[in-house]
Amino acid sequence: MVEKSTVARVHNSFGRCLLGDRFFDRFYEIFLASNDEVPKRFAKTDFKKQKELLRHGLGTVLNYATGSNAMANHAVARLKTSHGKENLNIPPALYASWIDSLVKTVSECDPEFTEQLREDWQEVVMPAIKEMVSGYSK
Repeated sequence: MVEKSTVARVHNSFGRCLLGDRFFDRFYEIFLASNDEVPKRFAKTDFKKQKELLRHGLGTVLNYATGSNAMANHAVARLKTSHGKENLNIPPALYASWIDSLVKTVSECDPEFTEQLREDWQEVVMPAIKEMVSGYSK
């Protein structure tokens, strides 16, 4: 999967992002503005709960990238089901908006952000996103 050093850089970046108190609020500001479809999908959302889900989900996604974390593998399988056609019905195209919003948020919240970290974040989140999208058309 992804090299451990890349995952470590992203974990460290995420930790720096969490030192401030605006990461999750800023992510949702950016994500909700990223695509006309996104606000519709969050119309009845309890954002306090959603932010906790995102915190947990990002940890899962980062751990999944190593390819050797059984708990993360199980959690991504659950996310794949919950976000799939039969449940939340998140179309694959919205994941690009999610990734772009995530990276933009990290660029604003990590004081050590670099173009290399942009690439690292994209590389680290892609395995989980690809797995989640893989079940959409089945």
